[in-house]
Amino acid sequence: EREQERKFSIDIAAFNTKIQRESERKNPNKVRLSDLTEKLRMAEKDYAAFRDRLFARRPQLKTLRGEGKLIDAARAAALLSGAETALLDFLETDETVYLFAFTKTGGRARTRQPVSPLKIYILGVDRGDLNTRVRRFQEAITGRSDDALAQARELYDLLLKPAQEQIAARKHLVIAPDAVSWSLPFQALQTEDGRYLIENYAVSYTPSLTGLGAISTLRARAKPRRAPPPSLLALINPALS
Repeated sequence: EREQERKFSIDIAAFNTKIQRESERKNPNKVRLSDLTEKLRMAEKDYAAFRDRLFARRPQLKTLRGEGKLIDAARAAALLSGAETALLDFLETDETVYLFAFTKTGGRARTRQPVSPLKIYILGVDRGDLNTRVRRFQEAITGRSDDALAQARELYDLLLKPAQEQIAARKHLVIAPDAVSWSLPFQALQTEDGRYLIENYAVSYTPSLTGLGAISTLRARAKPRRAPPPSLLALINPALS
């Protein structure tokens, strides 16, 4: 299957190259261009059919490649296990960092107006600045610097405090970091009450909302086990580069 997919990619790239070269000639051969364009169209059609068969045989492959069906705000909120869980999705750009916070309302709503499951926060940092701050925090932790606590509080204020009112009553945070924030140990951030985040919340991570949706679907399809699943407690000594 890998070899077949590789051959499709090579053929499509070759046809595109030939079309480009013929088009750049001083007097392009219209018949040849038409023939190459038709061959490219057929190759792309065959490749699309191959991918459909491949993903039908291996549905998890599509998710692993990040090509799963995108989910909207309502479906993302449906992934929450209950009103005590908040789903926090970060998006980093060169200009700013966004936080998408999904929550469910509890049983005692203060208003009869419908409450959106999604709130979007524009954070006062861009990808480059965040990278510098995260790297400095890592170095402070590994070097046992006295400045680590101040940086833990600073990063909490920057990344999570904007959504504090939304997550305050929750017990479980599911975090979907982006590129730089994957290197940040969110559980080590310090809240306003001087406690680490892990002391106030259970903290989980997910590669993406789409990935979390796929995991939830696979779990729902799985047959229930007769015996309780085994548990594992793992303690490690991290070596940060």
